[in-house]
Amino acid sequence: MSSVQESYTNKLFPKLFAGWALLTFLVSFNDYLGNSYLSTKSPLPCFPHFQGCKNLFDYINLTPLPYGYSESIFFTVLLGLLVLGAYYLYEKKFFRLHLILWSLFLVKSFILLTNYGLGNYDYYDTAVIFVFLLYPSRHDLVKLVFVILYFLASTIKIHEGWILGTYFSSLYYGLPLIPNELIPLATNVSTLMQMVGCWFLLSSNKKLSNYALYFFIFFHLYSTILVGYRYPITSLLSLLVIFFASKKEIYTQYFSIKKNAIIFYLFILVLFIGQSISYIIPGDQKLTLEGNNYGLYMFEANHQCISYVTMENGKRFTSASYDARNRCDPYQYMKNLQRNYCANPMEKVSWVFDHSINGGPFTRIVDEFDVCSLIYKPFTRNTWIQDEQQAVTVGKTYKNLYIKGSDTVIIKNGEYLYPKGLSNSAPNQKNTFQEFLNRYLYLIETLYWGIWFSTLFYMLYKLIKNTLTL
Repeated sequence: MSSVQESYTNKLFPKLFAGWALLTFLVSFNDYLGNSYLSTKSPLPCFPHFQGCKNLFDYINLTPLPYGYSESIFFTVLLGLLVLGAYYLYEKKFFRLHLILWSLFLVKSFILLTNYGLGNYDYYDTAVIFVFLLYPSRHDLVKLVFVILYFLASTIKIHEGWILGTYFSSLYYGLPLIPNELIPLATNVSTLMQMVGCWFLLSSNKKLSNYALYFFIFFHLYSTILVGYRYPITSLLSLLVIFFASKKEIYTQYFSIKKNAIIFYLFILVLFIGQSISYIIPGDQKLTLEGNNYGLYMFEANHQCISYVTMENGKRFTSASYDARNRCDPYQYMKNLQRNYCANPMEKVSWVFDHSINGGPFTRIVDEFDVCSLIYKPFTRNTWIQDEQQAVTVGKTYKNLYIKGSDTVIIKNGEYLYPKGLSNSAPNQKNTFQEFLNRYLYLIETLYWGIWFSTLFYMLYKLIKNTLTL
């Protein structure tokens, strides 16, 4: 008890961080309220490795409005804890505040771990809050995990969508404020900064650390144009709290092994393993989405998909994604179809799923006679999902929007026909700069992976060297 109290006393960072944590919990719970994430009616399935997790809700099953009050009552209790936490922060009762933060963290973690497909930005604040709760006096560890999250997120950009910039050039309105010809330049600068530049945040060189800080402040402010306030509350505010809230510390502090931080290093190992799963599974994970949600995946690709379901009686249901943010995850579609159509074990329901990434043509990645018999394996290839080598091209795409519009997408002959102005958008084509980069795409991808692993090994070398010299 006294050690926790001392960790906060006479230090600015823990107080500011705790205040930010309360704010981000408030924003998260407001997003969750009313979505049935704590009931058997949750619209999101369990993670592939624990597909029976909804059985836990037989004992919880909080009912949202307008079907009942139990979910609202639960989240009202959480709001009470948030207010109480703010009061304890003001009254400097830090041990009680820390217990409340632990309680809120456990609730949010449970919701994240039992609902596959929640916002990936939730991973960021949950990770840094976890490290802070374990080591409230170790500002250096909180800084390090924040930078590692940037570093891990750079791996999703080693792909055609970011190297060529087709993620954004395939959007109807392109990349905000950036001419289409310069999109590849902007996306590659972003990739390199997240891969290498993020480590300068930890530098003892004030100019380097400040330049890196200013870049990421700009990066998150700019991203607000696309994503709104939710993600910057998680990322920008935490960036400011973590790197502006204290005096500069000695560089070697960030890269030395401490015996009392073993849980931290195990947690970092888990983060690396989670980010690696989608790359260990063969095939283009942007297309198949296998292993995708175990790591960071924001802006990994611009998705478009169409799902066709045919019942034995001949009835056919068609649905389509509406925006680039829809992940078009075959696993998530499969689980929802099985829940909605497979109550009768004798019923046969066929399913066809067409998927496009970054403005490329629609490819048929699923064509199954009986969706009810499908089984999803979490950490290996699922042969019923066709990869980029197997999938057949079935149609072309038009430029889509980043977020869902007010109009419904019309589908005809397996192709999108967008309403109003979007229906006049030309099919996606690469500009001259993109065509040039595309000729060397494999070489550039190899170069990026070389930079990524070189940076990783260099940081591990610094970690070992600084530990041995202590």
